[in-house]
Order: sequence, then C-alpha cells, then structure tokens
Amino acid sequence: MSTDKITRPLVAALIRKGALKGETEGLIGIAGDSGHHLVSEGFVSEKVRLETLAELLHLDYIELPVDFRIPEALLNELSAETIKQHQCVPVSDEGGVIRVALAYPYDAGIEDIIHAKTGAPVKLALCDREQIQGVLKRSNLDRQILRDASVGLKSVAGDGPDRSGIVDLADDHDDPVVKLLNQILGDATRRQCSDIHVESEPAGIGIKYRVDGVLLPSELTVGDRYADQLVSRIKVMADLDISEKQKPQDGRFRLKDGSAEVDVRVSVVPTSHGEDVVMRLLDQHALAGKDQTLSLEGLGLSDAVLNRYRESIHEPFGLILLTGPTGSGKTTSLYAALNETNTGLEKIITVEDPVEYQLPGIVQIPVNEKKGLTFARGLRAILRHDPDKIMIGEIRDAETAEIAVQAALTGHLVFSTVHANTTLDVVGRIHHMGVDRYNFVSSLKCILGQRLLRKLCSHCASSQGPQPRERQLFDSQRLTPPAQLPVAVGCEHCEHTGYKGRFAVAEFIYFTPELKQMFIDQAPFREITAELEKQAFSSMRTEALKRVAAGETTLVEVERTTQRGML
Repeated sequence: MSTDKITRPLVAALIRKGALKGETEGLIGIAGDSGHHLVSEGFVSEKVRLETLAELLHLDYIELPVDFRIPEALLNELSAETIKQHQCVPVSDEGGVIRVALAYPYDAGIEDIIHAKTGAPVKLALCDREQIQGVLKRSNLDRQILRDASVGLKSVAGDGPDRSGIVDLADDHDDPVVKLLNQILGDATRRQCSDIHVESEPAGIGIKYRVDGVLLPSELTVGDRYADQLVSRIKVMADLDISEKQKPQDGRFRLKDGSAEVDVRVSVVPTSHGEDVVMRLLDQHALAGKDQTLSLEGLGLSDAVLNRYRESIHEPFGLILLTGPTGSGKTTSLYAALNETNTGLEKIITVEDPVEYQLPGIVQIPVNEKKGLTFARGLRAILRHDPDKIMIGEIRDAETAEIAVQAALTGHLVFSTVHANTTLDVVGRIHHMGVDRYNFVSSLKCILGQRLLRKLCSHCASSQGPQPRERQLFDSQRLTPPAQLPVAVGCEHCEHTGYKGRFAVAEFIYFTPELKQMFIDQAPFREITAELEKQAFSSMRTEALKRVAAGETTLVEVERTTQRGML
C-alpha cells in the first residue's frame, strides 16, 4: 500500500482510538507522509502512530533494547550492505522464521530480498526509526561492509584472465567443428572486428562480424548438421553448461592468434530456432599498436573539443562524465584520459565491468555481481584505499551516483559514463535516480557526449556536388556547404564498404558557475542554450558536418550516428 493511501485510514483509526481529536479531513491535510507530521506537530506520539500503523498493515510493533545488536549469524547471512541499504534490523530467527524490524514499511521487495538470501520465511515488524538507527550504529556495519568487500576483491582477483582457458588458433585439430570455429575466430581477428554474431536460422547458422560499428555477413556458412555442435564447442571454451539450452549464459575465454592474445566475452541466449551466440573480442594491445596509441590525440576529436577535455581532466577534483550509446568509444576516451594523467605521483583506481584493457600503474577492479562485487560496493571499498583519481565504468543506479558525487565533492577527481541521449539529458538522468540536484551539479566539471563515425576509405573515396537537401543540413547548423561532398564507393581494401576505421565526434559542456546555477534553478532551455553559446559550444551534429566538409566521412554516416538538433 502506498503512503498516500494509508494516511486517511491511519487518521481515522487514531480518531477512533481517542488519540486524535478533530475532523478527519482537516487532520489529513496536516498529517503528511504516513502521519509523520502528526508526531512532529505534537498531536500524537511516535509510539502510538507506529502501533496504529502496524495494526492497519497487519504487522507487529516492537521496541528494541538500548543495547541490542544484530545477531552475528543473521548479519553474516543477510550481509551488512543489504541491512544498511534497506535500514532494517534482523532481530531473531525463531522456528525458522526471520523477524525483521523496520521503520518504513513500504520498502518494495524487502521480504523477497531477505527470503532469497536466507531461504526462510520473513516476518516484518514496525519499530521506531531512532531505535533502528541506534542498532545499526552499534553493529559497526561500515566495518563489516569493508571486510565483505575485501573478500570480494580477493575472490575476483583470483578469477582474472590468466586462469581462463586459452584457445590457440595455431593448434592443429582434426575435428571439423573445431577447425570451422578456429577459422571464424581467425577471420574475425584479421578483419579487426569487435563482435562475432552466431545466429541460429532454420537452415543452419549465419555468421556476422561487427566491423567499424556495423554488421557485415561472413562468407562462411554452417549447415544444420553442425549448428548445435558449433554452439556446444563455444560453450565448452567459455566453460558454460552445454546441456542448458533454455536459459541465457555468459562466459569467456582467451584467444591466442600468433603473438596476440584476445579476451573473448561470450553471451548465449535461446531463440526460436536454437541458440544465438555473441562473442565480443577485447584486444588488450589494440590501443597500443602502430596505428593508434592510447592518447587523447588518438581519439580523433576536433582540436577545440580535445583542448577543453584535456584542461578538464587535469583539474584536481570534480566529476567528469561521458555519455553515448554502447560502442561509442566512451571507455577508450576514459582510458586515454587516465593514461595521460597517470604520472605515478597519484593513486588511480578503477571499477569496471569488465576490465577491457590493462593500464600500467593503475589499480583496476572488475565488477563481479555473482560474487556480490557491484559498482557501488567496489566504489565504497576503494574510497578507503586512499585514491586521488577514480574511474567508474558506468553509473547505473542511485547508490553508485550518490557515492560518486560525494567522492567528487570531497577532493577526488572522478571519471564515469552515463547512458543518456544527449549531454544535457545527463543532468536529468542522474536527478531522476534520486540524487540531490544541487550536490550533483556542484560536483560536475564537464560532460563529453560522443559518437564514432566511420572514416572514408582513402583508396576508393569519391565526391559529388551537394543536392538541395544536403545543403539544408549544413544551413541548419549555420555552416557553409562545401563545393564537393565525399561519397563512399567500396573496394577490396575496405571490404567494399567504402569505409576503413573510425574516429570520434563529440560535444563538450564545461560547467561554469553561471551554468551550474542555471541547472540548479532549473532555468528554461533557451536560457541554457544561450549560455552555452557564450562558451562557443558546438553540437555533435555540427562537429560531424565539419568532418564531412573536411572530406573525412559522408553525410550518410553523419545521419546514421547523429540526430538533427542534437545537444
């Protein structure tokens, strides 16, 4: 039952008891959330309010002794983090039933959470908030959480890439399925693809490679005869259950192709025609190759955006956020920033899911939700490891966001990513998570929104005069259309796509004191855009069109990756 629906029957019940005097409607107007204002205004005591509320909700009411501590067995079984997060106190385990005291009875799913952890039925009871907070303080939950996190970090550290099975493509095999899969993996690494899609079809299996952000079909075909065997072989390499065909599974293995080793993340899902597999290839050395170095210059950003981003990452504290869809290069941009600022004089710690590339001199912690190591838990633990700079792979929930903001406000430089459609949407996204707007905006240094555009193949690129509609695209961004527009053609060098490689385009917002105040005051959008124009702000669509005018990509690619009026 929601709080607004319980207030009326609560007031009526208090009047029937004689604990309240007056008209029901009038008292409802001042009662507040579950009658809290009746207590603060002196109409009733907290004990009477809770006793009456418990009767209405068919719960017990209990009072905890002043020296009560959570039983150690229940503390270990439920975990200190769960207890602190839900502000509840496991009181006893009587006859196989766990009795839990809480001050706020509307915590959705708390019974299910405790039952899932213990396997036992749960009985809830209402209790005074001050009594609960006193018990939580006496039980040293923070110390217990840190111990739990340390155990989680050790478990994950022992679960690193070196223990995964290594598949060497140079090994000779007689099995046709093993040979076929090795051929697929070798073809994928040769084409520098990021993902391999193994798709079940009525006649067998289709293979597709994601190259430069788009899916391309493979020339390899797998008939129905070998379809199940191919999926089973992938499962064996990824240490998955080959007999389980009705549930999604995730695993990984390491691939050796010559001198290079690639970390392969495997996802298997059941479909109407069988099982589909996606293998993501994470080349630890890809960014350190001869064609691209792990530097800000290697990102391909425009000089204006690059210089402003570089200035921000050298700030002593604050929150730096990147936004963009999956596969838009956010992690690479974060790594480049960390790599440039890593002088060895400061402690840099990351929490990632997964650790995509190893960075020398930086402590990197992989998220492992199966073992209880979430972004929030890992972040809470590393704040006690004396970090100067922190990188959080992604802010997904309110708890992680709150900790990140507090870390930025207390002298740390925090880097992270947020999924949002535009840079300005990031503020609303974090606010809707329940984070205080003032604290969040106060902590912000900048937001970088980015996309990856494919580069024109230098061997086959052509050009043509702009059409009226194409001229309008430039006019809408107050840009002069070029005399000739690049056109993708396709040749053997680019697998007949017309493109080879990618670069980043981005829009950058630096949060000046004036801009921060506008967001805190929730100023109209037109006022915010006017302030951004004073910063010489350039939208992502504008940046992309400038790269078209420079002959680096095409309008087709710009319209595929950016939207009109994008901000």
